[in-house]
Amino acid sequence: MNDQKYRTLLIWWLGAVLLPFFAACSSYASSSRVVYIPVHGEINYGMAGFVQRAVKEASSRDADLLLFGIDTFGGRVDASLEIAQLIQSASDIPSCAYVEDSAWSAGALIALACDKIIMRRGSSIGSAAPVSGKGKTLGEKYVSALRAKFQALAEQNGYPPQLAMAMVDKDIEVYRVEVDGVSRYMTTRQIDNVQGAKVTRKELVSPKGKLLNLTAEQAEQFDIASLVVATRADLTKELGLDGVQVKEIFPTWQEQLASFITGAVVSSLLLSLGFLLLMVEFQNPGIGWAGTVGVLCFALFFFGRYVADLAQWADILLFVLGVGLIAIEIFVVPGFGVPGVAGLVCVLVSLYFALTPYVVPREPWDFFTLQKTVLMILGSVCAGVVGGIALLNYLYKIPGLRKFALLTEQERPRYQVPPSAMETMTIGKEGRAYTDLRPVGRVQFGDDVLDAVSAEGFIEKGLRVKVIEISGNRILVKRG
Repeated sequence: MNDQKYRTLLIWWLGAVLLPFFAACSSYASSSRVVYIPVHGEINYGMAGFVQRAVKEASSRDADLLLFGIDTFGGRVDASLEIAQLIQSASDIPSCAYVEDSAWSAGALIALACDKIIMRRGSSIGSAAPVSGKGKTLGEKYVSALRAKFQALAEQNGYPPQLAMAMVDKDIEVYRVEVDGVSRYMTTRQIDNVQGAKVTRKELVSPKGKLLNLTAEQAEQFDIASLVVATRADLTKELGLDGVQVKEIFPTWQEQLASFITGAVVSSLLLSLGFLLLMVEFQNPGIGWAGTVGVLCFALFFFGRYVADLAQWADILLFVLGVGLIAIEIFVVPGFGVPGVAGLVCVLVSLYFALTPYVVPREPWDFFTLQKTVLMILGSVCAGVVGGIALLNYLYKIPGLRKFALLTEQERPRYQVPPSAMETMTIGKEGRAYTDLRPVGRVQFGDDVLDAVSAEGFIEKGLRVKVIEISGNRILVKRG
């Protein structure tokens, strides 16, 4: 009886000692909580906002593994750095990058931020030189800064830093060498600076003049990828996740829309169209549709930025305040005074805060982003103003929109005024606004209807006006 008791105690003791060992042999036990987060398509602020939500949700679920499915050709450097920082901030949860097809540029940086990289057969990783919107490689200060980021992530997570740097800088040449019999990766400069050791060059991994881009098999061979699998089912098996329910977090429709809207092209179009239509509405009060669509454009712009955690309510309210002050300048206190200037400043500042994730730029790419942001804002304002003027001048020629113009096709013959009408025009002469003056319109002097410009902004149709200046064929009037 005593022997049986001791045998039972021995079995329990051995089980307690060996159970952690067997658990460690499997990557993740059956009770593990695995969260899959797809990083697909362009890397932008919308994607960064989605990853932020997904990581928070995974933390709240006490996840044991963050599995990032990567398939991207790249995108914004600042957005990819934000995603990498989010991965690093969740340091209490192991992370694994599963390269499903392409992890290029920003995608390579995100993969290197993970503790482990596993690649699907046929996928690739690399080619991460910072480029402008036109596809041109940026200057050395940008390359140097991004190269340092790649190096730091590689060193932190155990990847060869020389290969990570070669993905960014095409001037880096990397060899696989043996130093006193130990296999290492070294740049040409590092090899030349070795002293007191025997270095044997075994293989050229990254030639000078080309960015490093590795296939899945090459990445495994050169210690970037720890495993290559054929399918995601094989990935699950290799990670020991058979029977484990994997929680997949996908972008909501708001996040998908925000990712689309925060793209540079769409954002620029929304701003330009918004400014154009609001200008048309201000110059032709009562049209309705122009103001409605213009407001909708700005609403979409700020919606995308708000979901991506770029714009705050304060930025939106500042923009609304700016538009309101400009409207006061046009309709209440015409001229070019304090309300108009203050409103313009509020609008520009709100757009700046909505388009940039920082107040003051620090990193080299922040200054590049600042330059693009300023050009986008100024370009959108100019496009809106110029487009609005052109639209107002040719509105009556567009089928279906003639009724919104100052002139109608039936009224135009009446405006063919004989040259003698200008000869009788004198300063101080009074007339009546034949149309609204916004500030350009028509004024009736006796039997003649002439073009005129209001010196006081908007003048409603039917009000009496007085001529205060005549310059060629230009008649300047004010309320009589």
